[in-house]
Amino acid sequence: MDLSMKMVRDIPKVVGHHWKEGNINWPMGIYITLVHVAAFSGLFKVMDCSRETLIWAFCLWPISGFGITVGVHRLWSHRSYEAHWSLRFFLMLCNSIANQGSLYHWARDHRVHHKFSETAADPHDATRGFFFAHMGWLFVKKHPDVVKAGREMDFSDLMEDPIVYYQKKCDPWFALYMCYVFPAQIASHYWGEEFWNAFFVSGALRYCTVLHFTWFVNSAAHLMGDHPYDVLSYPAENPFCVVVRCRRGMAQLAPQVPL
Repeated sequence: MDLSMKMVRDIPKVVGHHWKEGNINWPMGIYITLVHVAAFSGLFKVMDCSRETLIWAFCLWPISGFGITVGVHRLWSHRSYEAHWSLRFFLMLCNSIANQGSLYHWARDHRVHHKFSETAADPHDATRGFFFAHMGWLFVKKHPDVVKAGREMDFSDLMEDPIVYYQKKCDPWFALYMCYVFPAQIASHYWGEEFWNAFFVSGALRYCTVLHFTWFVNSAAHLMGDHPYDVLSYPAENPFCVVVRCRRGMAQLAPQVPL
């Protein structure tokens, strides 16, 4: 509680600092704000949705998580396994429903994060505080060290995959469609749900919820919890994140290999 209250109290000071520095990322800040406004609107439409729409929204939770954990995380970021083009295409669709950036950009930032974890070159450096690691890093321009690392590391293997290349060329419009519109079209076509109910609940509300579950891995799981393997390491065993990530347990099907 003390940590969360301190984070809230520090927001004006932090915003003022970045305002003076001129490094606020206005397009992304506006987008993330609209994402939360749309999700908040979805809260008021939950009771208007049919049971089928609510089940559909819940099912999209692990489906989109599958695209993150099994797809862009284990396959494209860590190269933990190889996959046929049909599976890669399916994972790309799941990843687009998650709408957390293109496969290329997500994998690029994640590789940089692992190589330079908890340094200035880490995109969501946890040493800069809970809020920054959770979502604040999206509201400001990237640190010069992050940009430098992204330019110096080799990501040619990603662009050699035509599925990654295709999704990157269609970014962000294809992901926005798959995240917001596609779920609403399915609900309205197959069981007669009102389009905007499904848009705001199975699209906007579900999307924002999954976003925060992913962000907690960067924040809570790096700052709060036990350190059974290395007490000097920031990544921790956080009970809340363990429960949250159980929905994406299928990711464990991917063989674990070191980078």
